[in-house]
Amino acid sequence: MKQFIFSALLLLCSAALQSQTYAFPFKGEDLPAGVRISTKSHADGIQALGRDIGAMKYLGNNKWTDRVDGDNSNKANDNHVVYGMEFYAMQDGEVCGCWRNAPENPQAGAERHPDFDKKLIIGGGNHLWIKHADGSYALYAHAIPGTIPSSICPNNKTVFDKPHSGYYGAPDIATEVLIPEGSRPKVKKGQFLGKVGNSGASSGPHLHVHIEKGGKAMPMTFERGLSKPRTDFTADINGGWTRFAGKTLPEGQILIFPARTVTSEYARHGLPDEDFQRMFDHLADSGFEPEWLDGYSMNGNGYYNMTWRPKANTWSAFAGLTAAAYQTEFNKATGAGMQPTFVDSYTLGGSVRYNVIFKKVSGGFLARHGISAAQHDAVIDEAKSKGLYPVNVSVASVNNQLSYTALYRSTNIGSWQIRSQVKESDYQDLFNENNAAGRMPVYLNGYRHGGQNYLSCVFASKSGTWDARHGMDANTYQTEWQTNTAAGYLTKVCAGMDGNGSHRFAGVWRK
Repeated sequence: MKQFIFSALLLLCSAALQSQTYAFPFKGEDLPAGVRISTKSHADGIQALGRDIGAMKYLGNNKWTDRVDGDNSNKANDNHVVYGMEFYAMQDGEVCGCWRNAPENPQAGAERHPDFDKKLIIGGGNHLWIKHADGSYALYAHAIPGTIPSSICPNNKTVFDKPHSGYYGAPDIATEVLIPEGSRPKVKKGQFLGKVGNSGASSGPHLHVHIEKGGKAMPMTFERGLSKPRTDFTADINGGWTRFAGKTLPEGQILIFPARTVTSEYARHGLPDEDFQRMFDHLADSGFEPEWLDGYSMNGNGYYNMTWRPKANTWSAFAGLTAAAYQTEFNKATGAGMQPTFVDSYTLGGSVRYNVIFKKVSGGFLARHGISAAQHDAVIDEAKSKGLYPVNVSVASVNNQLSYTALYRSTNIGSWQIRSQVKESDYQDLFNENNAAGRMPVYLNGYRHGGQNYLSCVFASKSGTWDARHGMDANTYQTEWQTNTAAGYLTKVCAGMDGNGSHRFAGVWRK
């Protein structure tokens, strides 16, 4: 039986980053599944602290490739994984030199475009020189023709009018690409700059970036991101990812998981447990905090449904814990002045596993795990006597015995009703009754017991505008999620269960 105990990448305080830090020039949300950024140390004079950045996709069995079709003999530009990927400004600044329409080299390798040999194309090809407020300059080089927006690069010719006399670096930028002071376009950190190509003095599709100041190479200290070492085209996609926030990139050959843009919500459903830790670390590094962490199993494998919000609290979270490990983490967190804001239990490998989120928040709470239905009835009475309201009432079935894990907090949800042993076939009638009484589902938990599907439900009256669905397969759930989030709703519930060998989901969205 596989054991999974996932611990949080703790963000208990905001690390004091160096005064001049940069956003990584790629964004996590742009990476297709299984694709990571790749780079290696760059040793070349003023560019010594810069990087030539590519991308690789995972093939399985710790093997990677930088080619779309996996064929290293296919040198076509568009057969490189990194080709066409968008890159972004690392820092605010002004564009003081650029070129945007130079033709590309025909393919990866030593062959360059004929106009490059005639010195009608400069080494950076389609590139940007961006000056920062501290007087440093960043070079972004080798973009696809026409992908650098004309709004930030007014130089629209294809090639120079006459051969250039050599290569230039900041601030002595070549006259042909120089933008006069007073008319230099402004860019903001994170702004789209172009797409990765193979123009200029480039041996293949990649983005070259470096920063220089006063004739010296400057380190690039990044705000966020995860990295891990690789050996050429070999690396485990799981494990070993470390944060480089407030640091320069590690030396040598590495893979990079860049941070994603923080939005109002990041949600996943049916995420296999073997993929969980790297996504957890990636989202924590990006600046999110978890709000919902629901586990379930099917065919002996564990899965997670999770929702993340922009980080607003000191927090920690754990998943896949045994009862003893759960109690240990509970004691540590509450002893440090934190409180559980979400608890969950599910069955995996014949035993109960636990997920929990702790945050540095105020208010009272009451939490119990591994108790019977009768014991939970007593917990309900205790919660009522203390003026607490239900948050989670999770049920797991082991050896045909039900185990309850519950959390009550002081957050007022109005009038409420708990029903923890509702056959899925009976849920619609219960939903209709509560809807008629002015209550909506604020919590759902799915479990399989005695060969049947059940739901544990909390309905409450303080609901707002909402939408709810149940009995969905993965594709239907995805469609409902897209429809609701596009309409401005946030995911409040995503409950999964084993639908007798298939994934089944219930969801609630609310404004």
